[in-house]
Amino acid sequence: MSEQRVPATRLVIFENIRGDRVPADFLCDPRGAQASERKPEGTQVIPLTQRIDVSGTVPQIEEKFFLTAGIAVPTEIRKGHQLFQIRFIFLNKDVDGDETSLNTGLLEEVVRPYLEQLSSQSYWAVREYCNPRYKEGERDGTFQSCLNLNSPESITATEWIKNDQGERIGDQPVTIVPTGRLVIEDGQYRIIPA
Repeated sequence: MSEQRVPATRLVIFENIRGDRVPADFLCDPRGAQASERKPEGTQVIPLTQRIDVSGTVPQIEEKFFLTAGIAVPTEIRKGHQLFQIRFIFLNKDVDGDETSLNTGLLEEVVRPYLEQLSSQSYWAVREYCNPRYKEGERDGTFQSCLNLNSPESITATEWIKNDQGERIGDQPVTIVPTGRLVIEDGQYRIIPA
């Protein structure tokens, strides 16, 4: 199966936040963390790659994708606060039409500003799968490309440079740099040099 034959179909953004920060209009998935731990059925196309700059992709997402769900999945209680994994799920208009199950107000007031903030303030761990598509519970013989973004790191985060023996080099840590940039080219997700 060639990567070139599978369009950029689905994009899912994951972030863990406290319950009091979950937007009121988000769906709450009562199945909990187990639902988010299901293994993908398809083939990994882009392996897990850390610290990717996705800021240049946001205009393409807004133009080519529509928001189909905003889901909050309860995960754990930490320091007395219920944590949730929130998931924004986008689908490609060219592949799946142009309708969203969420109201326009949520998209304008919550999702777009959130996307812009996250993309400009964080680098992301990125992984892409080529998964089978289903219709009425059965595989329909086609495939979709699903890109997952998670584990955001602040662009202002720092780290120590270390030598081969793991010893720190220099007098102070340095600001982290992206390892690459996410783009959508010719209908495909790609990571290019930063």
